Amino acid sequence: MQQVISYLIKKKNLLLFLLLMVVSLGLTIQSHSYHKSKFVNAANNVTGGLYEYTNHINEFIHLDEYNERLLKENAKLRKELSNYSFHEASDFPVDTPYDLIPAKLIHNSFDKKENILVINRGAKHGVAPDMGVITTNGVVGIIESVGENYSTVLSILHTESRVNAQLKKTNHIGSLVWNGKSIYKVQLEDITKVAPIQVNDTIVTGNYSVFPQGIDVGIVINAQLDQTENFYKIDIATFNDMSNIGYVYVIKNKAKKEVEQLLNKSANE
Repeated sequence: MQQVISYLIKKKNLLLFLLLMVVSLGLTIQSHSYHKSKFVNAANNVTGGLYEYTNHINEFIHLDEYNERLLKENAKLRKELSNYSFHEASDFPVDTPYDLIPAKLIHNSFDKKENILVINRGAKHGVAPDMGVITTNGVVGIIESVGENYSTVLSILHTESRVNAQLKKTNHIGSLVWNGKSIYKVQLEDITKVAPIQVNDTIVTGNYSVFPQGIDVGIVINAQLDQTENFYKIDIATFNDMSNIGYVYVIKNKAKKEVEQLLNKSANE
């Protein structure tokens, strides 16, 4: 304490000067409207900058929370859009049999032949095996195994993956597979030679799939008839960058159980 007092005594002239300067500046600002307005503007700029900086820090801290909220809002909007499209395209009731479950990808794999992903949603969130997984850009994969809180996804970049897909402009159906080579393209098999397929045609999910019909997959970048001249060999550039996926939606088909029961009943008759 003695050292602090000694230091203040040594610097008394400087401290007195600073005090008088602050008082004089205060009197000047108070007595002249021009100086006062300039001071207020400067103070507003400083405080505004501090508030903005603080807000950026706060947004960064709560980024996951904001993303989760946006994901849920997007899921709701996508469901409403699906309801509308489904109703417009058929005579069925407005209520579509699909729900969307928002999830975050916590483990991505794209550099192997058999790529498996992990999401932070499981059985308690309504996730079950064989549900489709998408992003806003298109197809990601299919739920493989489910725990209480987490699930694994069989990526479309898996050599055993098969997804029902079709030409968007027609009803020609094929199987979406992956040859294990490029992570940016998949292959479409079993498209017959009579299909009017061209480069840049859009490929979407088919109507015999765990996915709703019409979910984007990618565009045709190469289409050639194979040696038998009956089916095309087709390369598809995916809309999804499978190396850069953060948030996804799990598609829950509410009608799946009923349809399977009817099919099993017909098979046993």
